[in-house]
Amino acid sequence: MRTLDKIVKIGTNKTLGGRFYSVYSHIEIIDGELHITGVEGPLPSGNAIGSCGQLILNIENLASDWTSEMLITFRYVWSKYHLNHINSECEHQNELGQTWATHPLSECITCGYILGSAWLKTELPKTVISFLESLPETNKNPAWI
Repeated sequence: MRTLDKIVKIGTNKTLGGRFYSVYSHIEIIDGELHITGVEGPLPSGNAIGSCGQLILNIENLASDWTSEMLITFRYVWSKYHLNHINSECEHQNELGQTWATHPLSECITCGYILGSAWLKTELPKTVISFLESLPETNKNPAWI
């Protein structure tokens, strides 16, 4: 069940040639799973002026309804909870910084989970959901996202 589906305009950036473009993000929560994608300067042709997908979010000018604190929190939420339903490590291994790349098939000393043996889901905290719901929706629909 989809509980959140919104597009936000985070701000604008400028190309090396001085052309400004808008940066958008599409935020969805479906069955407790967070999906966030972004696009820099979407064009009607289906192309984009900048990157699309998972963005670094270097914003030169924030949208008028965004604050720098909102951007910092959004970056954090995106990096920590995006695709929260496909974690290869348990919460204990995550706290220890163990990943498939650093500790393949290691066994958790707390719960016995074997790293990478299943996709685990991290529940979204209510504060994260509330924050995402509070973000201002764009007043201009991008060509695509």
